[in-house]
Amino acid sequence: MLSRAVLPRILGALFYYSPERPEVKALFDCLPTLPELYPWRDRGHIESLCASWPLPDDDSLTWQFSVLFEGQGEMPVPPWGFGLSGKR
Repeated sequence: MLSRAVLPRILGALFYYSPERPEVKALFDCLPTLPELYPWRDRGHIESLCASWPLPDDDSLTWQFSVLFEGQGEMPVPPWGFGLSGKR
């Protein structure tokens, strides 16, 4: 598979699937390789971003994912998928 096709799959899985899934946890190990998967304009900047990417603890990451994509606690806005699944 072309590296240009791998990058959207990695990023898409991080946004689509719960961080509790073992497959997604394994993707966090791939984050430092992102600069190699695409011909970035400023590869050095992308490398520094990926090298210093802070990862929250598992509970915090699960909570943040739930708030953004599933709906949890007090919701200042609807979850991400709400507008995409509504019928108009």
